[in-house]
Amino acid sequence: MNLTNWHLIKLGGSVITHPDHADKFYATNVQRIAREIAAASKPCILVHGTGHVGKPPAIEHGYADTGIIPASNTLLAVQVRLELRRLHQHVLRALLDAGMRALPMDTATCFNDEGSDFRQSDLKDSLKQAVEAGCVPVFHGDMVQLPDHRFAVVSSDAIMSVLARYLKPHTTLLLTDVDGVYADAVDQDRQVIDTLTPANLQQMQQLASDLHDVSGGMTGKVKHAMKMAAHCQRCIIANGLVEGVVSRILAGETGLGTRVLSEN
Repeated sequence: MNLTNWHLIKLGGSVITHPDHADKFYATNVQRIAREIAAASKPCILVHGTGHVGKPPAIEHGYADTGIIPASNTLLAVQVRLELRRLHQHVLRALLDAGMRALPMDTATCFNDEGSDFRQSDLKDSLKQAVEAGCVPVFHGDMVQLPDHRFAVVSSDAIMSVLARYLKPHTTLLLTDVDGVYADAVDQDRQVIDTLTPANLQQMQQLASDLHDVSGGMTGKVKHAMKMAAHCQRCIIANGLVEGVVSRILAGETGLGTRVLSEN
């Protein structure tokens, strides 16, 4: 890519959804984040999660552990996908209203069944051209239909990993609802780990809830982030609920959130 200083940004499900809001869409927070990204005037690609739209049915219907909906429950898969598309439309509208040239991307068309690679080898070039033209491609966590008619979850973190591997962003920013990765402490005073590496990974707080999260929670996020970090200059997990954090990180400020370094 001829562009310099472009960013790959994930809007985690916890910062774009809220259980008490209409369609579970956290409109005011997404609108604020959109304004901060737009004001930074940096070329970027966005990916968003599913949060309170995608995860409750995964837990309720028992596919949170496997990420697979059987062919016998196609109606459920269709209903969930419709809800995810409604969320995607809300996010796109917020981005467009902030003045960004948001370009919706279809996960099932772009990614393979495992979410581990592009379906088409020329997608990398198409994305480069779109960003160079001033567009902002927007992906989201979704489900893809397998050859045996089951549906498989492709998480937003997996999408981020593939995009980072192929497109080599300057900064990879993962926005969540906490200040970064917390250290495992015996008291209630949680401390954010400034820099997370394979060497100090054991210091990370392990949450039981991660085992029941279809995308692996913070544990899964860190696993993907370490892969992304091998392909960018900065990989940061930060709080997308706090005003100004996005602006400050995109402006190059350090000391915000947790910086993740690669396994290599």
